[in-house]
Amino acid sequence: MTFIGEFIGTFILVLLGNGVVAACVLNKTKAQNSGWIAIVLGWGIAVTVAVYVSGFLSGAHLNPAVTIAMAVIGNLAWNQVPVYLIAQFLGAMFASVALYLHYYPYWQETSDQSAILGSFATGPAIKHT
Repeated sequence: MTFIGEFIGTFILVLLGNGVVAACVLNKTKAQNSGWIAIVLGWGIAVTVAVYVSGFLSGAHLNPAVTIAMAVIGNLAWNQVPVYLIAQFLGAMFASVALYLHYYPYWQETSDQSAILGSFATGPAIKHT
C-alpha cells in the first residue's frame, strides 16, 4: 500500500500543481495571466488534496527529501526508502506525461520557451550567473 499511496499522492501533487502553472502561463488557456496568487493557491490545494488522498496509505511523504529525512532521523526504515522513492519518481513522471498530453495544443500556441519550461521547472526571474 505504501507504493500505491506515494504514487497516487505524488501524481496528484504534480498534476494539480504543475497543471495550475501551465494554465496560468500558456497562451490561450482560460486562466492565462491569472498571476502568482492563483498559482500559490493551486499548489496549496494540490498539496492538501495529495496528503488527504495518500496520507492513510503511506504517510504522504510525496517528496524524496521528506523520505530521506524521515529515514535519517529514524522514523522510516532504510529498506523502505527505495519503495518510496521509486513510487514518487514514477508518480511525478506519469503526471508530467499527462500534463504534456493535455496541454500540448497550448504549447503549440506559446512561443515563450520559459513559459513552457515553467510548467515543469522553476527558474530565476532575473538570470544572474
